[in-house]
Amino acid sequence: VPTVNADISSYDGDGIKTNRNVIFWDFAGQSQFRSLWKNLLEGTDITLLVTDSTFENVNSTKTIIQDLLDKYFKDIHVIGIANKQDLSNRLTPEFCEKILSEGGREIITHGMIAINENYREKIHAILNDAIDKIEKKKFENENP
Repeated sequence: VPTVNADISSYDGDGIKTNRNVIFWDFAGQSQFRSLWKNLLEGTDITLLVTDSTFENVNSTKTIIQDLLDKYFKDIHVIGIANKQDLSNRLTPEFCEKILSEGGREIITHGMIAINENYREKIHAILNDAIDKIEKKKFENENP
């Protein structure tokens, strides 16, 4: 069932090494909802862009990257999540990464199965790695 609105939830940061607020936005990817994204993404450091791992959905997600993120949010660290890796018609995470990165922005992409409870730790590791990269980049910019 596709998301048809925006869900917002705070996270206490358990498992994530940061003193920042962590807020997860889950909002619809259908074209009629994309006009909301620009306002919702203001002030964001990291975007986990979850897409079903089908050719159609990955290409639709690539359009979102090119039309929104590349135009208005060049500094956001974008991570791809190739979801539904358990389905027979899935693309591999590596192939999804290649498609998502076609616009020139590198989108490191991880494969997942959303209903697998063990992926909580994987999301923590992905977020911690992204936080490290953001903090390193910030330090390098402040100390040339």
